[in-house]
Amino acid sequence: MVNISSGGCFFESASLPLSVREKIFISIQLEAELNVIEAKATVVRTQEDAYAAKFILIEPGTQSLIRSYFTQQLRDQQSSHST
Repeated sequence: MVNISSGGCFFESASLPLSVREKIFISIQLEAELNVIEAKATVVRTQEDAYAAKFILIEPGTQSLIRSYFTQQLRDQQSSHST
């Protein structure tokens, strides 16, 4: 996984080649998180072995988990730079 947000993700090297508008199921475990993020998505862009996908079906709690995870990551980075 290269990048993830509450609205979609960008990832490399899928097990099979994907096409734009293809529907996929994504399952991601964030570092240091016990919860697995699962969502249905549509491929919106391809480039070589990398793909951008927009989530089309994701639980609101899962979106909150993503936002909380990255908010905490940002706080951790800011506190480590200020010490």
